[in-house]
This record gives sequence, structure tokens and C-alpha cells, in this order.
Amino acid sequence: MVAEPLRPGMLMLHDESLDSLEPSSAHDIPPPAKDTTAITSGAETLPAASPIDSGNTTVLHDAPATPQPDSPSLISGHPSSLVDTRTLKDARPLSLRPLGEARRKKHLDWLDIVSVAVAILCLLISIIAVSPRWPTIPWRLGLKRQLQVLGLVLSIMNQCLRVVAPKAFLMTEAKVGNSYLQNYDAILRNSIFLSHTGFVWRAILLALIALPTGLSVAYKEFIEGSGSLDLLDTGGYYGMTGPGGLSGVGQHIGVSLMVNASLPFILASSNDSVPPPSTDHAYGFNTLLLSDNRTAFLDAPMPDYVSSIQKNLSAGETWTVEAMVTATIAKYNDTAERHRNDTFFWDYYINEQYRGTGSIFKADLYNQHEVDLLVNNFQDQNASWCFLALAYTDTYINRTAEFQATALQFNVRRDLCRGTWLISNDSIQLTDGACDEAPLDDNAQKMFTNTTLTFATYYLPLLSEYLGPFAMSRNESQWLFPTLTTVVGGMYWSRMTGANGYYSWGPDPSVDVPPSNANKSKRSDVYYYVPDHIRSTRPTMHATWVLYFVLTVQPFLTVAAFVAALSYYQAPLDSGFGMIAILAGVRLETLKLLWGASMSGKTSGPVRMKIAVDDPVTTTGKSAPPQIEYIIGGEGENESLSHALRYRDPYFANKLHRMQNRLGRSGTQYEMLSRR
Repeated sequence: MVAEPLRPGMLMLHDESLDSLEPSSAHDIPPPAKDTTAITSGAETLPAASPIDSGNTTVLHDAPATPQPDSPSLISGHPSSLVDTRTLKDARPLSLRPLGEARRKKHLDWLDIVSVAVAILCLLISIIAVSPRWPTIPWRLGLKRQLQVLGLVLSIMNQCLRVVAPKAFLMTEAKVGNSYLQNYDAILRNSIFLSHTGFVWRAILLALIALPTGLSVAYKEFIEGSGSLDLLDTGGYYGMTGPGGLSGVGQHIGVSLMVNASLPFILASSNDSVPPPSTDHAYGFNTLLLSDNRTAFLDAPMPDYVSSIQKNLSAGETWTVEAMVTATIAKYNDTAERHRNDTFFWDYYINEQYRGTGSIFKADLYNQHEVDLLVNNFQDQNASWCFLALAYTDTYINRTAEFQATALQFNVRRDLCRGTWLISNDSIQLTDGACDEAPLDDNAQKMFTNTTLTFATYYLPLLSEYLGPFAMSRNESQWLFPTLTTVVGGMYWSRMTGANGYYSWGPDPSVDVPPSNANKSKRSDVYYYVPDHIRSTRPTMHATWVLYFVLTVQPFLTVAAFVAALSYYQAPLDSGFGMIAILAGVRLETLKLLWGASMSGKTSGPVRMKIAVDDPVTTTGKSAPPQIEYIIGGEGENESLSHALRYRDPYFANKLHRMQNRLGRSGTQYEMLSRR
């Protein structure tokens, strides 16, 4: 068969010229002979062609011939190799100095080590950023910064995994896989859409591609946590006051303050199917229902102090403020129960204190019942007691006798309580408290003397609304006594706050202004500085074991890939494996299996690539440099590397070997040359 004549512009290289080249210079290439001879292939002869010298590139020009695409040309030196040649449209000087860099395969690649170290470091950073074991860091970061930190470290950990994983995948395919060219290509290109890629590798690559997206969604599910930190050296002013929004309302009378403070309790107690709490329970701004038939209305943080706190709050942040304050406490007194028929007892409170039955104030409920109220209105006497009755009314009934039979006695004191408030950007609420401190002395009770309470004038309509249902339909309710103590305590607290509180002082709000009467309370009793305890709470990540698992996935896979690469050290691949490595080491005659795929990159089926490691011996008995050779379509298992040798592509290895033989250099000199 006659070989195809060389087409115009076709490049022909001859191995004889290569044998005389030193690798140090491309100008040592000998010029081709001026007369061309026929190139034979078997029994056929190629027509002679006329050479045209173009710089350092020899182009053979032939008589006109019909171009045949993809026709092979023989290259001397590889008698069995068929290479697809193309017309050189721009002939340039051709340098034959090998550009490949030989190297020894390292046990540990520095880039892999850095990737593993960075992945582990990022894992530690992410754990510290969310773990409550180090509460200061999550609190200072807050939810927004935590999400940013986790997003950053997850991205970095993904990049570390992408550095280490492909090397492990390639070695796995070379050692225990089918060693298909398509599998290598899919791993290098990180693509699941290449034709004839193995199912296992498609699944692994798909998981690797989807992993960052899945993790970025997963860690955002844990945003319902909180981080807390105790603040040091805090304190502010407390006193008898309403919430900030009502600081200018209800002064001098106090009815609106009572409604605001007691309404949360009234709403909670309106359902008889829910029993009263068995322990101390807070309601609203400053109401604390105690477990022993007492209700306390605590002095609270002053509005200016609350405003200064709210200005320092970040989005979603709350402050828990705990302080020891004075409270107005109303307690049920069962003395009246023991003296129902004691004429002297009732005469003292009704007749002697008020000099007549007109001192009992009434509010008709228009259901044959009324609310009766008895308080001490004399300024120079103790006003810390009162009687309340839900009495039956009839034309023929003695109302004083009915009051005597149904009235309940209550006493009010000022004592110490511990209160805990939750302050947010737009609210303040009492969340906990206790009033188990020792009672205060009589000096703290002076606000109950020398004062005009006038409860009957201002509060009877409100008492009728709050207590009316208990006269008939709820007269057996468990909430009766808690409601009575709350109403009495709220009435006293709100009236005294309106009359004596900080916002009733007028143009001179000085604390040290002495009272006009030595028996009256001081301003410092209702407005005072307290060194409180503040705990700040901010929204953070909810650190559960699932979140830790999400953060650990990529570093674990990175370490696993690193260990797998170490265990497959003798696989004939390294981190530099890719298109250049394959082109440098491919056996040329096997490339014909890939003809036709130069544009599509596809083949009709999976193509196996055997990786051979050769240690050839020359005719002189000297050992040539070892060669890594990629055999397209090769059969048999891939061969393993030696631990102590450098590996080069076959052309570079043979070239240096010929130069060694020609120069007669020793093994040591050769090794020095090979390191260039």
C-alpha cells in the first residue's frame, strides 16, 4: 500500500537529527539535506518532495494532491506510531529542548499538608464561634457575624477539600478502579456529565458538588440560639414609677398606673379553669404574685435608665436586669375572720376611727351586691390597712352588719424584694422576683402616714369592674384572694406613685429636699440608686450536635482523602497528573484509538488507560531512567512506583539516556544533569 504523500505545509521530523542534539540549545538542529528522497513504508514508496526552508522549520512541499483529512504520517524513530498531523498555517521556529520538569514523587505534598491544616483550623474556628463553652465569643459575634464566619470557613474548607480529594480519587481509580480514561477526565474536570463515566464516580462527584450547597443551607437552620454575657459595674436609679411610656401619665392620682400594672394579672386570672400559680409569679411591668396570699408591686428601673439601656441594645438583644428594690406589698390579714362577732373590734375601725357608719364607702353593682371599702383617711394616723367587702344589699338589711359579716382585712407594707426585668428595644417586663428578705423598720413605712389617699373618690369604679364578677358568678373562684390582694396592692402603689413619685416632684427634682413633716417619707424612699446585675443576651447560633456534624463533614472528608492518598502512595500518579502528564507519557501508537474525538471529546465506549512503569536496560547494560508510560487501551493492572526513583516521560528519559551514552558520563554526573 502506498502511503499518502505529504501535503503542503506538513511538518516532518526525523529521529537521526534528534540523536545529535544537546538539550542545551535549539540551534544545534542540523539543517535537512537539500535533496529529498522517497520515504518508504513497507514495499510502497512515497513520492519525493521539494523542501522549502522557512527559518528553522522545514516544510515539505509536494506536488498538488487531494487533501485527505485525518490521514496519518509516519515519524521516524517510532516505526509503529501513527500521528495525526495538521497543516501549519504559521510556521515558527521549533525548539526541541524538553520543557517537562522531572521530579520525585513525595510522600507528603506541602499543598496537601497546608490544606489539611487549614481545614482543621477552620473547624476549630467554627466550633469556637458557636460553642457556649466560650460564651464571650458567640455573644460578641452575634447571629449576623456568626453566619458570616461560618459561611467563610465553610467556603475555605470546601476549597481545601477540592485540593486534596481529586488526588485521592485519581489514585483510587489507578489502584483499585477500572483505570478508564473517562473516569480520569471526569475527576480532573469535576464533571458528572461526561460520557461513559462510571456510575460510582458520577455519584461521588455529584455528592462533592452538592456538598457545599447542602452545608450552606443546613447550618442556617440553627439560628434560634442565644448567647449571654454578664456585664460588670452596672447600676442605675430605681423607684416608684410606671413604665417609660406612662411616665407623664397618671401623676397626682395614679388610676392609669394601676390599670397598666394590674391588667396583665386581671387577664391571666379571668379563666377559672387555670388555677393560680403555686410559686411566685410575675405579671406585667412590676406586679409579683406571691404564694402566701400576698401581692407585691416593685419599685422599678426609672424610665431614663431604661432608655439609656435600650440605646445600647443591638438588633434582637435583651438585657436581664436584677436588683434589690423596695416594694409595696399587700397581704391578706385573717384577723377580721377571728373577730366577726367582736363588737369592740369593729367599733374601733368603724365608729372610733371614723365616728360614724358613713366612713364605709360603697359602689353598687346593680345585682343586689355592692363593693364596700373602708380605709383610714386621717392624715396623722396609719393608713396601711383597709377592708373590702362584696356585700349583699337589700332594703331591709343593716348594711353595717352585712359589712361586718363579709369584710376582709388587708395590710400594706414597704419591704425589700428582688426583681428581675427583661428589657428589649421596645419593652420592659418583670420576669421573676422574690420577697423573702427581713422586714424593714417603721421608718420605711412613713409614706402610709400623713397622706390623703382618697381611694373612694378615684378607685371605687375600678374596684367595681375588677371585683364585680366575684360577687356572684365567681364567688367560689380560686382567684378571689389573689385578685383582692392585687387590687389592694395596686391601689396603694399607684396612688402613692402618683402623689409622691419622682415625676410628681415638680420643678425641683432634687433627692435631698427634706420633707415638710418629719413623719412623712423622704424622696430617697421612692427614688434611689441601686448597683444591679445585668446579663446581656443576644441571638446566636443554636449549637447542637447536628450543627457540629455539619461543620465537621468537610474537614473529615479532607483528612480521609489525605490518608487515602498516603495509603496509595505507590500509585503511578501524583498531584501533577493531567493533560500535560498524559501527553508527555502517552505511547504514541495507542493514540489511534482516539481518532475522531478531537472536537467532540467523546468515544463510543469507555477507554481504558494502562499506566506502565518501566526501568529499561540499554544495549550497553546500563540502566536508563525509569519511564511512566500511558497506554491507551492497554490491558493488565497498572504498575506501581518505586520509592526512590524520579519519573519522566518516555521521550525525555530516552533523550537523556542517549546523551549519557554519547558523553560517557557517570551515574553521578547523569543525576546532576537530570536535576537541571
